[in-house]
Amino acid sequence: MKLSLMVAAVAAIPAAVLLFGGSPKPTAGPEAIQYGHEACARCHMHFAMPGFAGERRGRDGRLAKFDDLACLLQAIASAHEETTEAWVADHDDGSWVPIASAVFVRGTMISTPMGSGLVAFKDRAAAARLARAAIARIVPLEELLRDRSLLEPGATHAEAVPAQVQPVPARAAPIAARAEEARP
Repeated sequence: MKLSLMVAAVAAIPAAVLLFGGSPKPTAGPEAIQYGHEACARCHMHFAMPGFAGERRGRDGRLAKFDDLACLLQAIASAHEETTEAWVADHDDGSWVPIASAVFVRGTMISTPMGSGLVAFKDRAAAARLARAAIARIVPLEELLRDRSLLEPGATHAEAVPAQVQPVPARAAPIAARAEEARP
């Protein structure tokens, strides 16, 4: 009798794991995006293709995923908590790059999910090649966080409205500082 109860209890463990979820979600690092199934935390568009996304973690460890880098940067700038970690997808291969070490390219001829024309690279040479080919420019992270008009669809630096140029929000300051330190 005791043996059959023990066998039943052991047999129930896999079912419980499947029913209540397997291992707990990670509270650090980026997570893979399920293209075609997951949606952006800001604009709610489904993720369609790699090379444009971003992710951020708040202090509570919760992860938010964004389909366009403008959605990510707007979320960081307007967050009600400090962003402890953030990553951007390398435009060349879709791999995750810590936001502070990424090289950003912004141009009106670059097609992105939300029309921001903003992409990121882990490699400065690759970023420079796209900037030349797309008549675009490399933009420092700090500038993107300060001048939110650069995150609007179709905006160019020349069209930036001076009234929108603001100090880097306090919650984004740790990421901006790490980007400043990472710059060669």
